[in-house]
Amino acid sequence: MHKYLVYGLVVQSQQEIPQLVRTDSGNIDVNIFEEDVTEEVNRLIEDNGSLHREYYITKKFTAFSCEYGFFLIQNGNEIKYKRSEDHSFMETVTFILGYCFSIILFQRNIMAIHCSVVSNDKGAILISGNSGAGKSTVTRNFLEKGYRFMADDVAAVTIANNKPLVYHTFPYQKLCFNEIEKRNINVSEIININEERDKYLVPVKHDFEKHPQFIRFLVVITTGDVKDIVMEKLTGFEHFVLLRSNLFIHPLKGGWENEKEFTRMCLLVSSLLPVYLIIRPRERDTIEEVTGMIEKLCMM
Repeated sequence: MHKYLVYGLVVQSQQEIPQLVRTDSGNIDVNIFEEDVTEEVNRLIEDNGSLHREYYITKKFTAFSCEYGFFLIQNGNEIKYKRSEDHSFMETVTFILGYCFSIILFQRNIMAIHCSVVSNDKGAILISGNSGAGKSTVTRNFLEKGYRFMADDVAAVTIANNKPLVYHTFPYQKLCFNEIEKRNINVSEIININEERDKYLVPVKHDFEKHPQFIRFLVVITTGDVKDIVMEKLTGFEHFVLLRSNLFIHPLKGGWENEKEFTRMCLLVSSLLPVYLIIRPRERDTIEEVTGMIEKLCMM
């Protein structure tokens, strides 16, 4: 058995997961093991009358049937899976560390926000954005400026001492190969997670922050029909809606969206976490300017 620390949880896995940070201490919070859950997953989805053929989500259990295999996530402490023979173990692990752990966090009443996280001595910065908005490139820019790396894709956010707090994931950033070549990254150290989709994991081990950090703000980057970069600080209900729309499991529709305890957590985080929206021109490269604008926010 292999024991790791990720999302603030001690995780035990039958299979080795090479990108995770090993640990020798602490009680086990989550167990991951391979088991043929095909029939159980199909039955749960069918019996619960889901409008979605591939999943059924509740606080107690969640069933997934997708291209990567069959997955059963239960009670915030257990992930069982049967891997599809059409996909590699690393592709399956990527799904487990993304969607499956987002469900684990939901079941434990912790927010899983779709974003990257960097930090400095003043705290953590969450950087979110749709595909093509520049999130990964901006994150890499901050690492090259000396910021520490905490997460890529999923950030586990909760409340401590009436402040939003984020936990580390693992010391790898997901990048496309053209970005790897552009920055002269040593390709011998990258991990291929999906060559067809041009996705690789790049190690960020020397600048990895292993301790939870209080969050300074979340910035959401998008593109639009604007001439110059537009930045605004969101307030009120608009603030809450944008935060909810950036949950990792937001695309998975269902009754979980109305779960009262989790909604209260989202409202509390929303009330304490400053959120900035940056709209950059769709037709020209403004990533360096966006990085500079966010860095100015960091200095405030």
